[in-house]
Order: sequence, then structure tokens, then C-alpha cells
Amino acid sequence: MPSLTVLPRLQLELGTSILERKGNKMKVIYIAGCYRAPTEYEVDLNITHAKQAMAKLLREGYAVICCHTMTAHMAGVVDDRGILDACLELVRRSDILYLLKDWEWSEGSNEEYQYPPDRYPSDL
Repeated sequence: MPSLTVLPRLQLELGTSILERKGNKMKVIYIAGCYRAPTEYEVDLNITHAKQAMAKLLREGYAVICCHTMTAHMAGVVDDRGILDACLELVRRSDILYLLKDWEWSEGSNEEYQYPPDRYPSDL
């Protein structure tokens, strides 16, 4: 199984270029960051932040997975655990994990960062 490149531990800002490719193969990048919030307004801000990163990464030539947009406002349709389990499967299939600013405040992003631990470089 190929290893997953983890970007960052440094907090990537939207302007940071992280273009990485192996030959002509398009890399799959998964965006992780805060989703849940005390108000719907703040949830929408978190979704917007992820969409901005997604737009930037798409313009750079990545195939982008963004669970923020894929599962937006699905509360009550599928429980949080079901959504996170589906997102963890997408992390498993990604080449790169892109962590949004303040990702460490998110329980889900912390789980995504740690999953699966055998795919991360040992020096991080």
C-alpha cells in the first residue's frame, strides 16, 4: 500500500503551493478541517473555507476530495459516525492529506490525521 503524504503540521494557508506529482498521474488530495460548530452560520463558514481550499487545489491540478461539501448539512440524515467512517475510507484512498488552518480543533480531523497510522512518514 502506498504511503500517504501528510501536509502539514505546519498550518497551510490558502496561498501555499504544494504541487506534487509522480509522472503524469494526478494526485488525490483529501481536505481535512473543522466542520462542526456551535451555529449553522459557523458551519457554513467552515464549509466555505474548505471550498476555497478545494478551488485552489483543483486549479493546481489535484483530484480533490472534500467531505465538507460532500456531506454538507446532512445532520439527521446520516449520523456523525457514519459520515466520519465514510470520510476515513476516502482518507485511506488518498495520496495527500491537506490540513486546513485550525484543523487540530476538530475531533474528526484529528481522527483523519491519525488514520491509518501505518501510512504516515515516521518523522512527523
